[in-house]
Amino acid sequence: MLARRDADRRLRGAGTAAQRDESGTVTRSGLVSPGDLQVGDCLRSAPKEGVATRGTVVPCDQAHTAQVFHIADLPKQATYPDERTLARQAEDLCHQGQKNLNLGEVPDDGEVMYFYPVESSWPIERSVQCVLTTDAPLTRSLVRAGAAG
Repeated sequence: MLARRDADRRLRGAGTAAQRDESGTVTRSGLVSPGDLQVGDCLRSAPKEGVATRGTVVPCDQAHTAQVFHIADLPKQATYPDERTLARQAEDLCHQGQKNLNLGEVPDDGEVMYFYPVESSWPIERSVQCVLTTDAPLTRSLVRAGAAG
């Protein structure tokens, strides 16, 4: 369920759906669920703490304060891990994924946050989405060209 979606597919979400071109780049702003995020997606704003159900993706040349820089699968295990284990695994995966960022361009206030599956979705969703957040809005991508995963 968290696998990347086909290019040019409209993304799920209440309200206006985001749209992508054939390369997967967002061409029209819209609401998406965390499972529809792709590496390089820019979010108008970083979600607040708690369970995120929707976020607004925008083309990266529009003002945004968050960008997805890495998506990786959590280790396979039969039962849902405890919160501490999930957080440690997500932090490790996001640390590994920082290779996808143009680190010299990351603002001093840049911070990493991540999404991981809730227990009810564990049987089908095992991905972590790593997101770089900033206080001041950006109008460019901080993800290296060609970055995947």
